[in-house]
Amino acid sequence: MSIDFPSSSLIKVPLKYGLIGGFIFCIQINIQHLFRNAFPELVIYSAYLSLPVLFILIFLGLNEKRRVYEGQSSYVSNLQNCLLISMFTAFSSCFFMFVYNEYINNDLVDLMRERFISDLQAQDLAPELIKVELRNMLQPFSTTWLIKRQFLTTLLFGTIFSLSAPLIAKSLRQRKLNKNSTF
Repeated sequence: MSIDFPSSSLIKVPLKYGLIGGFIFCIQINIQHLFRNAFPELVIYSAYLSLPVLFILIFLGLNEKRRVYEGQSSYVSNLQNCLLISMFTAFSSCFFMFVYNEYINNDLVDLMRERFISDLQAQDLAPELIKVELRNMLQPFSTTWLIKRQFLTTLLFGTIFSLSAPLIAKSLRQRKLNKNSTF
């Protein structure tokens, strides 16, 4: 007896949730752009603000995959699905980060540099130390740096979530089945 799995859904589910993740990141960045003067530190932490969304999307993707395959999928298949969701989310959010930094708010990197310099000057450091810190830190403040940071952060945490999500989902399903079988 063989199980016929719909092959078109192998990429559809991760792509769908990856694009949703990128779209949510896009909305988050636009809201952040509206409030950039009130909360300038949001720019620095934007990659970390999207992590709970990624975790939720991975679980939603697993749930949809379970429905499509009628519960007949292995840990490796679920892991692959989760990693693809993370990868598509990373690519789509980085694409928007590039568009945002190049066309919507192309002075973002300069604003981050100015904030870093003012923070250094507020610490009352010796001018020589400020020069050393500026030399060390100004190079990373670029659109490329922001995109790399976004991509690697999303991929790293997506991988961590992907390794644990299938196990957590299986445990929750078992718990639900055990709870239903006691009645």
